[in-house]
Amino acid sequence: MGRVVDGRVNGAPFAGIVLTAGSVLRADDAAGPVLSKKMEDAPIAGWYTIDGGQTPEDDIIEVKRERPPRLVLVDAADMGSIVASIRATHRKIVCLFMLFPPIPRAAPQWDGAWMRGLRDKIRRTCR
Repeated sequence: MGRVVDGRVNGAPFAGIVLTAGSVLRADDAAGPVLSKKMEDAPIAGWYTIDGGQTPEDDIIEVKRERPPRLVLVDAADMGSIVASIRATHRKIVCLFMLFPPIPRAAPQWDGAWMRGLRDKIRRTCR
C-alpha cells in the first residue's frame, strides 16, 4: 500500500485514493475490503487504497490531508439492479447521503432532531 511522497505514489504521479467500505465479519458483503486487499497485493502506479471497513468516515481526515486529485469510493449497495452492477454517483449525492440515510421523525434510539440538524449542516457545506 503506497502513500504520497513528494507527489508520487508507487513511483508514479499521485492519481488518487480508493476508499473502500464493508466488512468481512458481518452480514455485509466484503466487496470493499476484498478490493482494498487486491490493490495492496498488486499496487497500481499513482494510486493507493484505504480499507475503511465498517466506518470509512473515520478515514476522511487522511483523505483531506492528502488532497487526492481523484477519490473513488467503493461500497456494495442494493440498487435494485443485477449483481455486480456498477454505478457512478455525483459527489454531491455522496456528500449528502453517504453518512446520513433518511432519519425517521420518531427514532427512540437517538435524538432525531439533533441528527437532522447535523445532517442539514453537512448538506449546506456540500453545496
